[in-house]
Amino acid sequence: MKKALYKPAAFFRGLLFPLVGSGTCTLREARIIASVLQRVSIPVLHSATALYRLCEIAADQMSHDVESAGACNIFIRTLLEKKYALPYRVVDALVFHFLRFRQIQDLGGDDVSMEGTMQGFPGKKGAGDPKLPVLWHQSLLAFAQRYKNEITEDQREALLDLLLVRGHKQIGPEVRRELLEGRGRGVVADETMADGGDDTMMDA
Repeated sequence: MKKALYKPAAFFRGLLFPLVGSGTCTLREARIIASVLQRVSIPVLHSATALYRLCEIAADQMSHDVESAGACNIFIRTLLEKKYALPYRVVDALVFHFLRFRQIQDLGGDDVSMEGTMQGFPGKKGAGDPKLPVLWHQSLLAFAQRYKNEITEDQREALLDLLLVRGHKQIGPEVRRELLEGRGRGVVADETMADGGDDTMMDA
């Protein structure tokens, strides 16, 4: 599998997307493949395309029965943690990926763990139906840590609002802190802080 990633376009189109899109990829299978993704250097354009496509797959699954959304979140988190400089189009897709979970109706119960079943997603009726897995919250944290300076202020506010209804009691405060520390898309860091705050005029 590691050798297959030397041709990332073929790997994603021929293996990863069909596997995740089939809805039959288990969390164990996803973790095995993700461990390979972690160890291999993948060009940013291929990873950006993969993230965008994984968000599309997750959206499609949510509109029916989100049986394999856990696998999607594993791969999304793995690629996020590689800390690529992603195009804004992909950053926007990731924001919308997280925000679409806000509409899940809350029936009570605790968040399921990474090792749990997919009963925490809509489409699987039961006591734990609406709860999001810890893996989802970890993916959101990975996104906030890396891309808090690449989102718009409207997106930041929407994600902060999301935490009010979908926040994890332990991970949520950390996500909130990361989001609040962001400076916003296109905002340049304060130069006075970068040079120690000295505003003395330099000689030409």
